[in-house]
Amino acid sequence: MHMTRTGIVCPLCQTLTKERVYLVFSHQSPGPQRVVTNRRWCPTGCHLTNSEQWKETTLPFHGVE
Repeated sequence: MHMTRTGIVCPLCQTLTKERVYLVFSHQSPGPQRVVTNRRWCPTGCHLTNSEQWKETTLPFHGVE
């Protein structure tokens, strides 16, 4: 299941980022087993206008949280 949620603070403008995450569920547990971040972006556009700085200052987000 995919969903969009509020993420970390943008290192360039201090706005809360948005994240597209994938939730892995199991029929044996009521909640998600894993949350994998697929994409992160800044609503103000920092990820587009300052793409090199964005890549350098944003923590790697692929993998399990």
